[in-house]
Amino acid sequence: MPGGDEALANTANGKHQDMQMAAEYDTSVSANRESRMPQVADGSFASLLWLCRERLRELSLRVLRCVPVVGQAFDRPRLQPLVSSHRQMLRWVRAPYGSPGKPASLADIPWNYVRKYEDSIPFTGLREYWYPALKSGQLRHNEVKPVTMLGDHLVFFRSADGRPRALVDRCPHRGVLLSLGQVGVWQPGTLTCRYHGMTFDGAGECVAFLADGPDSPACGKIRARSYPTEEVAGIVWVYMGDKEPAPVLDSIPHAREVLTGPALRILQIEWPFSHLNTLDNDIDLAHPSCLHRTCIPLSGQKLWGRVSAAEQPCGGIRASYVDDVPHAGKRHIDEIEWHLPNFAYFAPDTFLPNVAGYFWAVPKDIGNSVAWAINGVNSVSLRYALAFAWFMGRFIPGSPRQCVDASDAGMMASQGRIADWSRDRLTRTDAPVAKARLKLREAFALEQSERKNRMAGRSADD
Repeated sequence: MPGGDEALANTANGKHQDMQMAAEYDTSVSANRESRMPQVADGSFASLLWLCRERLRELSLRVLRCVPVVGQAFDRPRLQPLVSSHRQMLRWVRAPYGSPGKPASLADIPWNYVRKYEDSIPFTGLREYWYPALKSGQLRHNEVKPVTMLGDHLVFFRSADGRPRALVDRCPHRGVLLSLGQVGVWQPGTLTCRYHGMTFDGAGECVAFLADGPDSPACGKIRARSYPTEEVAGIVWVYMGDKEPAPVLDSIPHAREVLTGPALRILQIEWPFSHLNTLDNDIDLAHPSCLHRTCIPLSGQKLWGRVSAAEQPCGGIRASYVDDVPHAGKRHIDEIEWHLPNFAYFAPDTFLPNVAGYFWAVPKDIGNSVAWAINGVNSVSLRYALAFAWFMGRFIPGSPRQCVDASDAGMMASQGRIADWSRDRLTRTDAPVAKARLKLREAFALEQSERKNRMAGRSADD
């Protein structure tokens, strides 16, 4: 938009003119470039037809360009509508590192950056918060489940009363993995290390030491580190901090709205990059208009608009549009709410009617994360409908699944294993991103300070 900023600076009615230009820009982006976009704006069926037609047109041009002599007539510069190119992005995501267009260096951990900022950026996440760890169905009786979270290795199992338990996956006797052990050897719901038979209850206390006999003095003296767990809404939650946590439903913003409804749709996605990459994406209200331009749920998003970042009473950050420029159609979002430790909350009707939810980035280790999509729905039938739609989405251009698996994942992976914030040149569209980064770093500094104080207190007591 040439001249937009000049109009703002030099004209008394600059704000009005800027908003008028925005509306004109969003509905046309020039007559040539956006002549076909209105067909995408009003509904999923129209969007699908338009996408299929554009795909067929591109394939036809590609074939014609390969025809000898005649092909040169079709190989020329031309304006094109802005599209999401889900198939192209999905091919890039699935391609191995080191293949053409996907540098091998993207797979490397930037250790120099990590060492420089490890005292100010939580590369493996914040500790004093609840995190989703497992779906309830993934943790059965008499079985162990190893999980890597926040850079630590945990082992989950169920105690005799069915409650989930979490211990550090390391036997304090000789350091072997407890996840190689067995549940129910000494008593139901206890975990026995296979190496020498040291056995622990759900609180991590040694209750038996098989290799040392029934009168072993190790019982009651040796402990494995345990973490608080809760099972809420079909999810096993774990708290990996040092404080005594409040219940899950009292700790997580909007938890009762999302987690206590008639049904829940839960999805886990393994991602080969840091949770910090996901932070930037989740709070970024500016990217859907470009990256998801032809994603069906966001096909009516306006191309641009002024965004703000406001602190919420519950401690989160609300990113929203602050201008009156209309959207191109009904399918759009106006706001995103982000919370610590690192998840986005979507209010009902943001994407689907009567569906509220979280998109939660759980650090696995320094360069990997697990994304949790947790959607509270108002009926079991809708949950199954969403599950079927997600499965079918792999075949439908512009589906929500392709928006996540291809577009979002592709952009975040292309930042590298860990997004290097020191190289970013943020603009006014990044106000929510900048505020979320600052809030994360402040929370990390507070955790470090409290941890040092606790350690100093223990040293004084000793």
